[in-house]
Amino acid sequence: MRIHVIDTIEELEEYKGAWKEIFYSIGSDIVFSHPDWLMKWWRYHEKGRELFVLLLLDEEDVVGIVPLVKISRGLYKEICFLGEAKASYMDMLILHPFRQRGMDMVLDFLYNMKGNYIFNLKGLFIDDDFSILLEDYLYERDIPYYTYYLEVSYIQAKALDFEEYYKKRFSRSTIKTMRKKERRLNKLGEVSFELFHKTRHDIEDIFKLHDKRWTRKVGSSAFSRGSTKEFFKELALSEDKFDFNIPVYLILLNGKIIAFAYGFELGGKYTSYRVAHDDDFGMLSPGQILLKHEIKHCFEQGIDMFDFGVGSEPYKTAWTDEATYANTYIFPGKTFISKSIYRLFYMKLYLKKKIKEKDRLYTSIIKTLGHIKYAFSRENLAYASKKIRYWCTHIIRFPLSPIYTKSVHSMFRVELNRFVARYKRVDGYEVGKAWAADLSLMVEKSLLRPDRICRRFIKNDRCILVKDGEGATCYIWVATSPSSWVIYDYYMDTDYGKGHCYISYLIHALIYIRHMGVSVCYLNGKDLPSTALDRDIFKPLWTLEVYRFLFFKRYRIWSEF
Repeated sequence: MRIHVIDTIEELEEYKGAWKEIFYSIGSDIVFSHPDWLMKWWRYHEKGRELFVLLLLDEEDVVGIVPLVKISRGLYKEICFLGEAKASYMDMLILHPFRQRGMDMVLDFLYNMKGNYIFNLKGLFIDDDFSILLEDYLYERDIPYYTYYLEVSYIQAKALDFEEYYKKRFSRSTIKTMRKKERRLNKLGEVSFELFHKTRHDIEDIFKLHDKRWTRKVGSSAFSRGSTKEFFKELALSEDKFDFNIPVYLILLNGKIIAFAYGFELGGKYTSYRVAHDDDFGMLSPGQILLKHEIKHCFEQGIDMFDFGVGSEPYKTAWTDEATYANTYIFPGKTFISKSIYRLFYMKLYLKKKIKEKDRLYTSIIKTLGHIKYAFSRENLAYASKKIRYWCTHIIRFPLSPIYTKSVHSMFRVELNRFVARYKRVDGYEVGKAWAADLSLMVEKSLLRPDRICRRFIKNDRCILVKDGEGATCYIWVATSPSSWVIYDYYMDTDYGKGHCYISYLIHALIYIRHMGVSVCYLNGKDLPSTALDRDIFKPLWTLEVYRFLFFKRYRIWSEF
């Protein structure tokens, strides 16, 4: 046997057929070591890297392939598996009769190379032959090495019924809570669960959602950045016929993506790769709802194994007790510089491991860093600045508003039949309805918290938008009941401040409500000058009627949670 080094993609293409033949001969189901995945990855990540693929030849027959890459780090070069950190797990593809001898040859070749090298081999399964052979090799030759592992949860789904499995894994109260959240989500609008299709969905919406999610988290958001984003985008949109599928599961609310799960399916195994949801809808757990439908779909499609990907997050362990581990091995080359750099690697990783062992401390650090990261993000600084300007203006112009808006005499009853006979629409005004899918925009324009807006929609409240000819928009919130509607809150787009008079906007909203077939509407007159209202139409409520609004169940629908 001998080793041949391939350092150009053109030469590697010549061995693609042999690579696939070995991949399927050894029964591998790791999509990240498949030639279609790795060659596509290289096309987007070759800059600053050297291709370093080791071909094992028995006479002229290819009996093994070890896909590696060299990365220059200044004083030394790092050797990793092709795919690097983007590949969750990897495999050394060597035919079974040649594994022991082939592995020794590969490791001898790597360790005896001239130069300063650090070997960082990530993602070998702990129960795989290569993990065992690698540890034996390093131990027998007294080569220092550091190893750490990541948990990989999975479900052996073959021949299982989803409903039966779901009821067995979760308590009745948990299932009831999940159903309640799904019902609430459906109250926000038209909800659908779909697989991504490039003719119906925009792939950019997925990456924008991922970016938004990672503004509040510490870690790598590379999935939606630079060449990595272009790589995963190409996989999802490519017309090329790969040996694996790239299903992307979506939850859409009124056509807008609020959660996604990006994964790979190969040889009866589904691997979940990246998930994210819109934090604006976090109170309804869209990520958990999507995961349930994702797993259910895989069960129905006859998938043998559902792989949750690396990591031991609680939502994974809630679904299964089955797990294995993916190991990373780090060891130096023969030179003094290599061993010195390795010691720095070791100290850094050892400290990180000790912190992670203290679950509470690690969680606290991660959350704190996430809050700090978000607090100083461009998005949050712009939002905070806008909020401060808005409330400063509000307090200066309306210093007594916290007092007079609580008056029992600020509620009016409006007979809409008489109202529309008295008031007419003005040209230039547009009236429409806001939807829960517009939540991000509504948060930005109103400065209300996302959960407060969600709760209003869940209660079937409506948000009427009235826009004037200059583009200023008034958001008018209405609680509805079979007998009457109640306008309980309204505010201007923060870009236009608090100085607008609400009368003209409310007139158009009341006309719109009358066209919906409503005859009586109640209005909270918190920011309306009493002299501007026609008391023959806007009738102040007496204390008894205010009491009914506060305490009769029929009227309580407009109050905040």
